[in-house]
Amino acid sequence: MESQDLVTFKPVIIKMVDAKTFSTFSDEHLTAVLSFLRISNSMTVPDLVLAFKDQGIIKSDSTVYRYIQKLIEKELVTKSGKRITSVNPEEVKSETLYSRTARVFVDKSNIPEIIENQPDTPCNICNLSAQLLQQLFPQNNFSAKCFSTIISKIEHSRIKLFTQLVENADQAVLDQFDDISFDQVKEIINLTGWIATLKTIDLDAELTECTKSKN
Repeated sequence: MESQDLVTFKPVIIKMVDAKTFSTFSDEHLTAVLSFLRISNSMTVPDLVLAFKDQGIIKSDSTVYRYIQKLIEKELVTKSGKRITSVNPEEVKSETLYSRTARVFVDKSNIPEIIENQPDTPCNICNLSAQLLQQLFPQNNFSAKCFSTIISKIEHSRIKLFTQLVENADQAVLDQFDDISFDQVKEIINLTGWIATLKTIDLDAELTECTKSKN
């Protein structure tokens, strides 16, 4: 039998998802499907059944199809085309191909809203962090409210810069995302995003703006 894949969908490189959608990655079965689809651009249900079998896990076509439908509802997977198989000169079989909607998913709920006029009481962790950072400014009072604003700006900046870095990366770099877990992707976002942000802002000057003389 000869087969040909007709793929009509191309996933975006990076996609922002909400916390509820991102929680999907805590389901090992759904995560496995996403991982298989990350390694292969498009797969049929039988392909995914074989992928599970290669890992010593037996899944039925109906079970895998149910996983696929859950991922489609979350907009993490989509129908991407058809596999046309010539069974014999008189018979042609058509199977649906599925693919991820993006190469990399980012939890947008981790991005705080930028609030220029912060409330009088900053977030608890910002307040505690500011108290620790006070040691770096012994001659001045360090404003936790101002610090909250800085953190908000940095969080927005690091996600934006990480997105730009991924979108501008060459194929060899993007292919390496196929070999890492979703938790590792989050670590890369944090690491590269923060470093990229620190290259674009004068953090010392920003922090100094948050100080007032004790005199």
